[in-house]
Amino acid sequence: MNGVQTRLKCKPNVKRCKRFVFPSHSPLLHHNALTAKAISHFQADHILTRFVFPPLRLFGGIYGVNAREISKRTEETLQRIGLYEEQHTLVRSLPLGWKQRLAFSVAIFHRPELVFLDEPTGGVDPATRRQFWELIYQAADQGITIFVTTHYMDEAEYCDRISMMVDGHIRALDTPDGLKHRFDARDMDEVFQKLAREAQRGEHAFTHTQTEQP
Repeated sequence: MNGVQTRLKCKPNVKRCKRFVFPSHSPLLHHNALTAKAISHFQADHILTRFVFPPLRLFGGIYGVNAREISKRTEETLQRIGLYEEQHTLVRSLPLGWKQRLAFSVAIFHRPELVFLDEPTGGVDPATRRQFWELIYQAADQGITIFVTTHYMDEAEYCDRISMMVDGHIRALDTPDGLKHRFDARDMDEVFQKLAREAQRGEHAFTHTQTEQP
């Protein structure tokens, strides 16, 4: 497990919601329903149903979305991600990029305030990656904070704020332009290379990015 994944798995111990930070022992977080509705997590391999449309209905029900709204959101979502004609298709037969779009749509179906995306574009072609980021932008426009981990430095440019880790510690945190100015770099790849040279261990620096509403 690398530094990014470790941090992502530890992140639920401190729930960040807009400008407020609640420690894990806070009474506000002992209300399971409140926590579940506020936070979501993306994993493309966790679609447990056989066909495309049931996951949206299933998770909508789990998170307390009423039946009428589930039907409305399901149709809108499938249209938006281009899977409306594939709703009776076996999930396992879908290309990886389509599975990722479906999994992300499931994660945000109940309109959480915060979503964790652990390397959501890994293993797909550049065009599919860019399409996935359009979905991320749409979710951010709805007021959802998106916390993303990635090893693609060009994706860091898409984010509002970037945090870079060296030897398991956050070494830099700023906007893309702010980091490039600070390290006198042309792009995020050059920022990353400069930070990676500071690593004390045999491993390179690790990166995670964050996209959120102001």
